[in-house]
Amino acid sequence: MKNKKIDFINISIKDRELLDKLSKNKNFKSYLKDHKEIHADFSSLLEKKKPHFTYCVATSGDKLLSLIITADMTEDHPEYIKPWIEEEKKTLWMNLIFLDKVEETELLLAFTTHCSKDNGALLADPEVKEESIIALYEAAGFTRVGTYIKGQGFFKGTSHYVMKLKIS
Repeated sequence: MKNKKIDFINISIKDRELLDKLSKNKNFKSYLKDHKEIHADFSSLLEKKKPHFTYCVATSGDKLLSLIITADMTEDHPEYIKPWIEEEKKTLWMNLIFLDKVEETELLLAFTTHCSKDNGALLADPEVKEESIIALYEAAGFTRVGTYIKGQGFFKGTSHYVMKLKIS
């Protein structure tokens, strides 16, 4: 993937072909099985309703590389996130789902550049035991700023890091 152009497309209700392609991707389908909140939210896009999260697809040519799920934490955020919210610009929470083989650090760095003009920081919350994902975020410049234990959903009771990258 090195040196190939990576494009980022925010998916909207109108992107039927892209939505169809994404919903058939085996890695994404596997992810949705374990993430009921994301599954329900993504289904709203398929039903032509406005979702809570923003879904951004990283592509290279016609190849789907990754799905990046984001949410604006500036106004609507869990209490444990509050200390890491930027005051001047938006703070986005993000989650990466790799859809195909890709140079992961290169993709994450390209995404941070893509986000930099409108946002002040990116937050991620990998599980403490996910060492390879933590290393990926750190390679892209994220730092560990806190920990918390999920109180609900699939990850209830699991320890997570809050990782932050200030991008502007």
